[in-house]
Amino acid sequence: GTGASVAPSLATSNADGIAPATWRTGDTPREVNSILATPLTTAISANGPAVNGVVFSQTSTSFSLTTTAPSQLAFTSSPTASIAGTTLSAIVEARDAEGRVVEGYAGIVDITSTPSELKGTTTAGAMAGVATFSGFSIEKAGSYTLTATGGYAGAALTPATSAAFTIGAASAANLAITAGNNLSRTAGTTLGANGQPAPTVLVTDAYGNPVSGQTVYFSAANNAATVTPATQQTSATGHASTTWTLLPDLNRMRANLDEASPKIVSGPRFKYFEANGTTTTIPYITCLPGNNRNSITDNAVRFTTNNEISRINGVTFWFSITGNAKEVSRHDVAVQARVRNRDGTMAAVVYESKTTPLYLRGSASEQYEASFTFDTPVVPVSNGSTIVLNIVQKSASQGTILYNAGNCPAGGKCSDRKDICTAKQVPNANPFAAAPVRESVAIRVRGS
Repeated sequence: GTGASVAPSLATSNADGIAPATWRTGDTPREVNSILATPLTTAISANGPAVNGVVFSQTSTSFSLTTTAPSQLAFTSSPTASIAGTTLSAIVEARDAEGRVVEGYAGIVDITSTPSELKGTTTAGAMAGVATFSGFSIEKAGSYTLTATGGYAGAALTPATSAAFTIGAASAANLAITAGNNLSRTAGTTLGANGQPAPTVLVTDAYGNPVSGQTVYFSAANNAATVTPATQQTSATGHASTTWTLLPDLNRMRANLDEASPKIVSGPRFKYFEANGTTTTIPYITCLPGNNRNSITDNAVRFTTNNEISRINGVTFWFSITGNAKEVSRHDVAVQARVRNRDGTMAAVVYESKTTPLYLRGSASEQYEASFTFDTPVVPVSNGSTIVLNIVQKSASQGTILYNAGNCPAGGKCSDRKDICTAKQVPNANPFAAAPVRESVAIRVRGS
């Protein structure tokens, strides 16, 4: 038959009179294969009679057999433990009832998985009875087996089942907030303690599988609120949480898959939590955000108190930054404050707030609310005191940080309190530097 061969074609018998040969049958299943063995007359005459007085006559012997058909499939190579999305491979053989490879089988073999999650090439044509698969993958983590099916001459071959193998999650790619976001609690409340919901994230790979053992970094993002722990490993379900003690007004916290750095590329690897810290005092508000911006190095900021406020606990500004809009950069900023004395001179005491991290995106298009808290409240010397604020960078910046200059046009008013917010710059009145003082900025003053 096709593919049949015998070797050697000429053999010399050994001392026992045996002449061996190797016979390869044809490739076609259920085909009769035959070979013919014939002694050579020249070899008999050349060597003389084997037994004196006895003459052998030349004769031939035939051998025949019918090749078997495939009846079953078998895995000779199965996938091993891998991660989601990895290209997997497997090898399947077509065998007869005795387990021999039927090299003549050239049919189609299909593979499926349990659970059913295969992606890619799952069909292969057998060559010499062997089907090779090398272009499939599984994206969902779990435990799997493969099943191979095929047929011959209209009949199904007995399917084969592979050894079990596991698919694990790929590397962490995404963060999702699952709890502890968009809450309103009294300032001083610790989320994640005393029955309060904990700020929690779910870490997944690119295919949505939970990733365990992944470090998540947590940090306050617009004030000096306490966040602990700052790093947490994800659980077996891919979750990580922390505790967050709220300060007054808007609180923002950042969860990140990458260690804190001066420059962070935007994307799904970080998320912001927000929460409102409520207080019993009414914030002392000067101006709301508008469309004007000033560099924090250009001007100090001035406002006037009245009998509604006896001490200042904190201030809020709105910030933006020039530079690359595709990236988020961290900048550490604090605010200094000085009070004007009754005689018109500036008090020597400089109050400095806690340092606040700003995560700003370039292009100066954002208005990022950030709050500053004074551990020692700023105390006016009398009703109607003037307070001058200076915004101080505590870290290097790749762009120019801007504060929002409020919604007042030049010479206009942006508050119903004329003594609070007048849209003008006051020259030579900056106790921190030889620069003008800006009024009519977007600012919220928190006091009591």
